Amino acid sequence: MRLTGVIRAAAAGVLSVLALSAGAAFGSTRPASSSSMPYVVIKYSCPCSSAPPMAPETAAMYRLANEVSQLTKGAVNIEVFPNSSLVPQASEFEDVQKNVIQMNLSSGDEYQSEAPAGMIYQIPYLFTSYSQELKVFNSKYGQALVAMLDKKLGVHILGIQDLGARELDLNTTNHISTPADMHGIKLRMPPGTYWTALGQALGGAVTPIAFDEIYLSLQTGVIQAQDNPLPTDIADKFYEVTKQIVLTNHVIEPIAPTISDTAWNEMSPAEQNDLVKAVAQTDTWESEQVANQQVKDIKFLKHAGLKVYSPDIPAFRAPALKTFLCNGSYVNPLKQIPGLLNYALSVSGAKLPTC
Repeated sequence: MRLTGVIRAAAAGVLSVLALSAGAAFGSTRPASSSSMPYVVIKYSCPCSSAPPMAPETAAMYRLANEVSQLTKGAVNIEVFPNSSLVPQASEFEDVQKNVIQMNLSSGDEYQSEAPAGMIYQIPYLFTSYSQELKVFNSKYGQALVAMLDKKLGVHILGIQDLGARELDLNTTNHISTPADMHGIKLRMPPGTYWTALGQALGGAVTPIAFDEIYLSLQTGVIQAQDNPLPTDIADKFYEVTKQIVLTNHVIEPIAPTISDTAWNEMSPAEQNDLVKAVAQTDTWESEQVANQQVKDIKFLKHAGLKVYSPDIPAFRAPALKTFLCNGSYVNPLKQIPGLLNYALSVSGAKLPTC
């Protein structure tokens, strides 16, 4: 919120106290503002873990907060709330739209019902690298999609960063080579039609469970498998309750720093530019961390006693592409941006399946 008028001086003192409290919990403090503009307070929420080793996306949130504070000379204060400590994961994107919180790390499944074209980056095996997604995002087609999403959703998508490829983790020992090998395995997926379709395409018996329930559910056998990128598996210690990781690489998942229209409009043009600049820098840093960490993560997981191996990727890719690219609810919305899907296919080298 923008704090204006005669209350600004008093508000500055109150915000300093609040920031010190946040710092005690999350390790960030608020510098004094030297700007002539009133303060903007941005609550930045994520379900991602802040426990060591800190997930790259969590570290990037703190990095962004520091960078924005320096660029705006303290006029814009980003308060970081990891671990779903402020609002539940399930309501996070809606809370950004309502300006209950001002920023989150969003993905297309969160606004699928309102703007299904935004799901293009979540279509399994459409992309085989983050660099392909970034190329599409930065293209005229990708930016036309961003403009459409901004208008429909009442938020500004500031960029994308790499969460890493999603892999399958299992607490069973059966070797997984094809989707048929997943038959009967209770596979945790987040709630939602997209995740159910994805889990079924991977061959699992889909069991929707919230993110913060994964560890205990694996530990107690409520589920036998889950899918997440390796940095998340390590940061949230899922490896402690699994026996193997199958490198399916089924979704190269980008997440997007997203800000509410209300918070965006409360900033001056200079502050908006500073935020966009800082997001670009931290997105690049975060994505480099994920890429550089992949080999280390696999070595760490093997040292922890897990089997880590690659399955028959084409055997997984064919049914997944058919499930999504033969489904009008995913393909038809992309036609709102003429040329978007064809450009994505040309960038990734994927082929349209025979439906």
